[in-house]
Amino acid sequence: MSTVCILGAGALGSLWAARLSNTHTVKIIPRLNKKSSLSGYDFSLQDAETTTTYHLPYLPLSSLPDGPLSENTRASSPSVILLVFCKSFDTLPALTAIKPYLPHHIPIVLFQNGLGSQVEVGKAFPDHPVYAAVTTEGANRKTPQHIIHAGRGSTWIGPFNKQATMAGAKEACAVLADSGLEVSAEADITLRLWKKLAVNCAINPMTALLNCPNGELPSQPYFTARYTTLCKELVLIMQLTIGYETTSDALKAQIDEVIRKTAQNISSMLQDLRAGRKTEIEDICGYLVKEARQQNIACPTITQLYQDVLALATTGSQ
Repeated sequence: MSTVCILGAGALGSLWAARLSNTHTVKIIPRLNKKSSLSGYDFSLQDAETTTTYHLPYLPLSSLPDGPLSENTRASSPSVILLVFCKSFDTLPALTAIKPYLPHHIPIVLFQNGLGSQVEVGKAFPDHPVYAAVTTEGANRKTPQHIIHAGRGSTWIGPFNKQATMAGAKEACAVLADSGLEVSAEADITLRLWKKLAVNCAINPMTALLNCPNGELPSQPYFTARYTTLCKELVLIMQLTIGYETTSDALKAQIDEVIRKTAQNISSMLQDLRAGRKTEIEDICGYLVKEARQQNIACPTITQLYQDVLALATTGSQ
């Protein structure tokens, strides 16, 4: 049995926390700037067949002088793994806040959308084994305490800095596979991140602008009119940036599969807009626009999605 610490108990973090709590000790790390008198996190998880209620204890790092993850606990306690589900723009600040309590041997597994935050964490935590995860699991929050597992997918975990290894990735996968979800180790996790970035770019901003679940996109004229051009832009950026050769038809097939598997899912970007929160558009479309600019290529469709979501977030009209 391992101790699984969750930083960022949003919809996806809650999904993994619930699934892993059946076989491991799961603890939620509250944000250090948010005080709570509660002893833990109470929520329910709804899947296709059942709804189950969970109570998971908080791990108040700031209240313990040595930190519950301190080095002196290593020999006497089960292995510890830290799963990070914060929004991309919150990830580095949240990890930096708990860094004094985080020994170097504890693996950090990042579940962020887009690209950029993973690189920031890798640079800021050079002595920690940092792994990146790519997941197509769909989860959304119906209410603050009601999580819906809206679509089954797959998850890949791979080393993201020099301290991380494939052996460590396999160990992390062994723990996460106890969730009953599909988990695999991946040597080239950067390529997986780029593929996920492309899928996110095609789905998340579109659902945000159209205010619809993933499965409704193929029936939306706004989406279908831009789909082919968008995929061509994504293929060109990946080709020139990381040397990945594919076709727009192949990319469409990947995106279509994710849409089909997560048809009932409300994308995280749409959830954020509806709740009046900051979105991850900068680390999705914004990141791609910057990469395209560096390669001196045009990406008008991606740029328009980026600008439109920014404008929508500003007006708060969703």
